[in-house]
Amino acid sequence: MSKKIDGKKFKIAVKSLNDVLVADKAEKIKVVGVKKEEVLESFTTSVQGYIDNDKVSDLPDEVIDFYNEFIADDSADDSAEEEKEKAPKEGKKKKEKKEKKEKAPSTKITRETSIGLVLKGRKSITIEDLIEKSDDLYVKKGGTSNKSQAERGIKRMIKYLVPMEIITVEGEKIIVSQ
Repeated sequence: MSKKIDGKKFKIAVKSLNDVLVADKAEKIKVVGVKKEEVLESFTTSVQGYIDNDKVSDLPDEVIDFYNEFIADDSADDSAEEEKEKAPKEGKKKKEKKEKKEKAPSTKITRETSIGLVLKGRKSITIEDLIEKSDDLYVKKGGTSNKSQAERGIKRMIKYLVPMEIITVEGEKIIVSQ
């Protein structure tokens, strides 16, 4: 994360999201005894689940605002920071005209998004195929291949999507609700 997370806004957003998750009979995000990064990852996964299912209107404004400010804009902030680091520090030298460079669009996506994209439009898929295909998509979009991270991402998403009745798991098969 390039942008420093505002702790107060983060706590408010997580509490509000937990209220929605409880109302939807889904598992709350655990905050006690859990690292901030893990809470942030769970938060992102949960919000992404609502986004993927066009249920953003169910989320409170503080959740949406926090997500948009600190998570959704992250890739744009990374590009801006890289540009600042690459620019030479001018000090007492004469200012040179900077050439405007077109920024390459950021193609990196989250593991959770790649999993959601693989599930989208399918009726069912085995967990092994989902691991394989989501990891391949993640690599195709600029990420690094790591099957164990893909598997952990899937297990996290299952934890949230099953209680929301978006998917069901039967043995090694994931069935997407239509």
